[in-house]
Amino acid sequence: MSTPEIPQGLLVVHGDSASDVASERLNVADIVSSRCYKAIDGKQPEWIGIHETASPIDLQSKSTPEWLAIENAYYIPFATRSHPNTQPSDLPGDFLYISYMDIVPETEEVFNEWYIGEHVDNYMQVPGWLRVRRYVSMLTGGGDDSDATVMGERELLRHKYLALHEWRHAEFAESPEFHRVATTGRANEMKGAILRIEMRVFELQR
Repeated sequence: MSTPEIPQGLLVVHGDSASDVASERLNVADIVSSRCYKAIDGKQPEWIGIHETASPIDLQSKSTPEWLAIENAYYIPFATRSHPNTQPSDLPGDFLYISYMDIVPETEEVFNEWYIGEHVDNYMQVPGWLRVRRYVSMLTGGGDDSDATVMGERELLRHKYLALHEWRHAEFAESPEFHRVATTGRANEMKGAILRIEMRVFELQR
């Protein structure tokens, strides 16, 4: 029996419809899993495709679609933690809480240690939390509005870090435990290290 490939990259595609984010139209090799999510937070764009690749994509290759570099849509794994009670059959979670962020360069090491440590420990106290996967952009351009590009009427900002939190249900956002995650003493201190942050909530469609 062959060993399943461990994904080495993550392609994130936003769109206005499910077909916009489907893997079939991306022209990218080595996609090993694809999932489509629809926003439940009332924000746009409404759809997101999360596509894992077996190996990192070479953004400098002539065969790589140009839009990958333009949108800064490609990430490589940075850190992963799961709840001790999370089983393989629980994944993927039905709901996805996404955090895009840029961090003050001088504080990145301290921030990243806190995030995957104490911060995730606090997430584990929230009912329904399953797993977090953190990624870092293949490009280095986060943290400066000069890195913004425009695709049609949509401004796409380059964020260096991406976190995908998976949940059993959508009610996590209403729980007091969830609100406490962002308001602990240490969390309040770390807010000063964040240059820019965007958060979204989606529901798994397929």
